[in-house]
Amino acid sequence: NMVWMLPVFVTAPSSALVTDTYSKLSLANTSPNDPRLFAPLIACYILYGSAMYLLMREFDWYLSCRHKALSTAKTPNYSIYVSNIPEELRTVRALRELFDQVTNGGVAQVTMAYELKELDAAIAKKEAAEHRLEDALNRLEHSGKRPTHAPGWGKPKVDSINTYEEEVKQLSAQVSSLADA
Repeated sequence: NMVWMLPVFVTAPSSALVTDTYSKLSLANTSPNDPRLFAPLIACYILYGSAMYLLMREFDWYLSCRHKALSTAKTPNYSIYVSNIPEELRTVRALRELFDQVTNGGVAQVTMAYELKELDAAIAKKEAAEHRLEDALNRLEHSGKRPTHAPGWGKPKVDSINTYEEEVKQLSAQVSSLADA
């Protein structure tokens, strides 16, 4: 914006107060009642107007692209989200049957988002048990004798590998049952 203003300021009558070269290229070179003082105002309106014009053109382009994208018959454009589903309908198959009845077979896909706190906790327990089993197997490999541990305070020691294998087997079954539910 300043480049267009340079000729306006440079052509102003020289003032005895302005001695610096840079000041002669600026608004400081104009006198108090000089009509050149309107030039920055006009330049601001031109800059503001052109910015608004370009913004409106960009907005019109965005709206046309958005309208074109939303008017196509893609599945994501017609998605619905349902919450508080009754217990008997909390399977993909049951929901698909219900929506197929309601829409006369117009359902393309049914996807469910589950609350997975219990499953995550069971997976974490299983991974911890697998880590203990791997540790026990490594101790057997390096020392040559089977590791033992006390399962609780005051209880007799038991074989670690057998205990952890059984624990991993039980936790795997628990994870499978939670994942299938």
